[in-house]
Formats: sequence, structure tokens, C-alpha cells
Amino acid sequence: MPGVRLPMELQPLEGEEVVLDQRGWFSWIFITAVHVIILPLLPLLLIDAPYYYMNARKRRIVITNRRVLLMWGNVDQGQRVIPLNQVVEATVTRSWWGRRLGYGDLHITAFGLGSMRMWQMKNPYQLRDEILRRKDDARPAAPQESRGPEGGDALRQMEGWAALHAKGQLTDEEFADRKAKILGG
Repeated sequence: MPGVRLPMELQPLEGEEVVLDQRGWFSWIFITAVHVIILPLLPLLLIDAPYYYMNARKRRIVITNRRVLLMWGNVDQGQRVIPLNQVVEATVTRSWWGRRLGYGDLHITAFGLGSMRMWQMKNPYQLRDEILRRKDDARPAAPQESRGPEGGDALRQMEGWAALHAKGQLTDEEFADRKAKILGG
């Protein structure tokens, strides 16, 4: 996206550009409404609502062409960086109110990093679709697997996998699995 930059605390990677930058919204209204409905806890509202409001206003997802950056909180701050080639899945859950008001929870599962939930994000399906589209674009092009004499040379294939492994586009486990398939098959 032209004119959109990474937050100051994050250094851009070489060749990286921001694709989508989404901030959280509305959660402070929901949390405040819950507190107002429970009138006996009115004193808690005066203490709790500003805390949630400050944290909710600071939720942010930045999708680049190489990674997903999740940032949250003014009071309790946190940050998680997920390389796109490690994203396993991205799903959305929405409440009844969320469907009507256009917000929902985005769940991202990444290989080796576990699952992360960014709650009450505006247009969660747009975020999910963009992450999945960019995830597919970030996958390295894999050499063809050898299926006999017409399938290609096993040595050439091993060199291709080794080059991807050296660039960091294949993990040690993936490289070992593919190497075993070529040598064993």
C-alpha cells in the first residue's frame, strides 16, 4: 500500500512492502456495554473500562509481502511476528452482533508458533483472505519430484532443495523429508 509504513519499532526486511494495515475497533463499546448492564459492578466500570478501551484501541495487524505483524495494547503491550511461509491457517469467528456490525475474531495458526487470536477486528474476512492469498504467494517454488527416468535427475532435484534450504525457505525437517524421498524412492 503506497504511503503505509511499518511501525517505528519494526525494522523492514530487504524487499519487504506493506500490503494491508488494519487496526482494531469497537471492542471498547462492547466491553463498556457489558459493564453498564451489570449495574452492581458500576464502580468496576470506572476502573476497568478505560483500561480495556486503551488496550483495544491499540490492536493492529500489518500484512506485508513476507510476514504478518500482530501488535496490541497500550497498557499491556505485545507483539508477534509470523513469517507468511509458516502460516498454517487463518480462520474467523463472529458473534451475532459481530455479523451485524462488521467485526469478528481472527485466529492465525502458524507452524512452530502456535495459534494467535486478534479479537474484534473490523472486516476479519478481508484480513483472513489477504493472509491466505499472501501465504500462497510466499511459498517457494518446489522442484518436481522424480518419478523415474522421465521425471528428472535426482541430483538436480537435490541441488534445488539444498538451494531453497540454504535460503531459509525450507526448514531442516522439510529438507530432510524431501531428501529421504529422493534417496529412498
